[in-house]
Amino acid sequence: GSGKSSLIDGLLTLRNFLTNPNQNIPSLFAYPSMTLGGLHEVVHYHSTEKEVVFSIGVSSLKEISCTFTLRLSESGGAVDLSFDKISALSDGRVIDWPHFLNMELAVPYQGNQGERESFTLNGRRASDSGELNLEPSVPIPGIVDWNGLNVVARLTADVASYSDLLPPLNERANLPMELARQTGFVPLRRGFSKPTYSSFPGTPFLGNEDEVASLLATPTERFVQYEISAILEKVAGRRVHPQVQLGTSTFAIDSIPTGKGVPASIVNEGFGINQLAYMLTICLYLFPLQDGIPVTRWSP
Repeated sequence: GSGKSSLIDGLLTLRNFLTNPNQNIPSLFAYPSMTLGGLHEVVHYHSTEKEVVFSIGVSSLKEISCTFTLRLSESGGAVDLSFDKISALSDGRVIDWPHFLNMELAVPYQGNQGERESFTLNGRRASDSGELNLEPSVPIPGIVDWNGLNVVARLTADVASYSDLLPPLNERANLPMELARQTGFVPLRRGFSKPTYSSFPGTPFLGNEDEVASLLATPTERFVQYEISAILEKVAGRRVHPQVQLGTSTFAIDSIPTGKGVPASIVNEGFGINQLAYMLTICLYLFPLQDGIPVTRWSP
């Protein structure tokens, strides 16, 4: 419950957007091991008037440093790329560089928008020792094009001898997005991996998560829910509660804090609480408690 999963999920959401922005918001919150749902399930306090913000940045004292930010809301989204002023001034290759690129966009986004800003490079060449020589500075103009996914810097003057300055600057400006795209995650399978379930006929040994979730929502097995809540309340300060959508067979499993806090879908809990609730459901169904002692429900 300390936010470890949120950190991983944030990187995976950035990766989903940057590798394929042409997908809806629930798809951006779909990961290899689970699906969190839409904005309502993810946003703080479930308030769709708010936005969810993800940022990733790189920093250096001698090279251009930047931060990529993705914002998601009910009305769509926005992306921005901010460059640290101090690092830009400290980079000897640069005289002037944009400080902020920003655009609002619809989600799904087809990558068909663009922002353009000018920049100026320092035409003085570096010596073998890395120090700039003492020749007069030759300002070299250029433009930065950004479509919200990639930066392309190019010179607007015909100065071929300085074109080798561009690849490292382009690489540096794109580094946050590239780091997010290259995020890899090998998931351990969660117990509850979906925000909603449909009623599923159970088998004696609860072979999949749909059966386990349906058990929690079955009125005749309400004692299992009570026992799980009692244990989770002692261990993690949580209770579990199924929320059935009226007129349908669809339901969600909520995790409700004992004290202050906002209820959330069990899939949005940390891995430990999620897995504990899942294992307790199976254990307390197969081995219900009688006077505090587990007994076998099924014959060998």
